[in-house]
Amino acid sequence: IVLRVVDPDLWRNVGFEEDPNHFLDFGVPEYGPYPFTALPRDYGAAIEKFGLVRLKRNGLLPWREAEQFGNLRRTFEEFPRDAPYTLSDIVLFAAVAGHYVQDAHQPFHATDDFDGQKTGQNGVHARFERDLIERYESRLTVNPAPPRPIANIRDAMFDTLLASYQLVDPILKADKEASAGKETYDAEYYEKFFAAVRPVLEQRIADSISATASMIIGAWEQGGRPALRTT
Repeated sequence: IVLRVVDPDLWRNVGFEEDPNHFLDFGVPEYGPYPFTALPRDYGAAIEKFGLVRLKRNGLLPWREAEQFGNLRRTFEEFPRDAPYTLSDIVLFAAVAGHYVQDAHQPFHATDDFDGQKTGQNGVHARFERDLIERYESRLTVNPAPPRPIANIRDAMFDTLLASYQLVDPILKADKEASAGKETYDAEYYEKFFAAVRPVLEQRIADSISATASMIIGAWEQGGRPALRTT
C-alpha cells in the first residue's frame, strides 16, 4: 500500500484529469463564509447548483474519496468469493483512497489560497509540506490516535477539510514572521518556521495516519469484515 499511495500523483503525468481530486478550495466567494454551507455535500445537489465545470475548478476531493471508498468496500465484498484480482485491487484502492484522505489533512489543499499567492508568500505549500519534513523528520514526534471505523467518508472528508482550512492563516502568519527581513529562505528561516508550526505539522500527520487506518477499517466493516489473506 505504501508503494502505491503515490499513484494518484503519478496519474497526472499520463494525462488523467486528476488535479481536481486532490483539493477543495474553501474560501471561494460562491461557497460563502466558513463553514461554507453554500456548497452542498450531496454531489448531485452540488452539480445542480454550481455545474460540473465550476466544481472541478474548485476541487472534488470529498466526492472522489467517496468513490474510492466505494471501490474498496466492493472489493472487500468480493474477497470471500475469490473474485479475480481482489487482493491487488484491495492494495490499489486502499492506497488511492488513503492518498486523498492524507491530502485532506494538508491545510493548503483546503483553501483557495493554496500557495500563499494572495499575500505574496508563494511557495509556502511546498515549504510546509515538503521542506519541513525533509529537514526535520528526525525531530518530529507523531502519535496517531487509535483508528475508529469511518462510516460516512464523504462527510468525514468535508469535516477534515474544514479543520484544515482553519490552520491556513496561522501557518501563513508563521511563514511571514520567519521570513521577515530576509531575501532567501535560509536555515534561520526554517528553524523559526518549524518552531512555530511544529505542533500543527505533527498533529496533522498523526491525524492523517489515524484517518487512513479508520477509512480502511470502515470499508472492510461495510464490506462484510472478510477474513483476509496475503497470498
